[in-house]
Amino acid sequence: MSSANSTKLNLSKAELQILVTLNDPSISFTKPKNKRSECWSNFSQIYHENNPLDYIICLQSKTVLKWTSEDGTRVMSHHNCLNKSISTTPSRQRTISSYCQQSSASKECPFFQKCIAEASVEYCGVDCRQFESIAGVDFMNLAKQLIIAGASLGTSVTVNELLPHPSTIARNFERVYSNLKKQLVSICIHYDGLSLYYVDEQSQLRVFTLACQAYGYETQHAPNLRLFVNKTLEQFGLYLSNNIFI
Repeated sequence: MSSANSTKLNLSKAELQILVTLNDPSISFTKPKNKRSECWSNFSQIYHENNPLDYIICLQSKTVLKWTSEDGTRVMSHHNCLNKSISTTPSRQRTISSYCQQSSASKECPFFQKCIAEASVEYCGVDCRQFESIAGVDFMNLAKQLIIAGASLGTSVTVNELLPHPSTIARNFERVYSNLKKQLVSICIHYDGLSLYYVDEQSQLRVFTLACQAYGYETQHAPNLRLFVNKTLEQFGLYLSNNIFI
């Protein structure tokens, strides 16, 4: 149990939770020697560098809880990780908290930002990636999906269980590329242009851009190209003949 003589370290609950999640070697768990309650069967006191802290950990969910010896078993009895995953509210019904504006900033935010900055530097430096890749839309989408997964699954799932294997990415790359290509083609407008080439009285070749218009045909096969050319020339009163040809 915690002692008044134990070393007090400046570790917040959020910082300690990260160390626990990363299986930091400086963190250890020990049950109090004079424990009497059965609640301790699922909890242990947290030690940092062999110094007892005023925190305990739920061995089932790996959740860090604030605790002192004066609390007794009250903190443990109020924590029920099994019931927390069961919601009595219908999935489509909004709760009252959803109508309240919640701030995205918190006291732990600067600490997380520092950790993410360090990881980002290693991500770019060690693997020789562009610095701008961190600001990419697709990278942010990946980070967003990881945040959503972490909020839903908690710390009981490791990163390796969530990230796909390189072979999985390779198998799905062609499919994603084809879908994005179809989307790009559907929103793009194809243009074709007509240019006039003629020789003047001084035997000089002259080039004149006649038109550049949207090409509404599905393919660029010869019949479609001829239809496009004829339709464009008609706008200028021109027609193909033995003297005027493509």
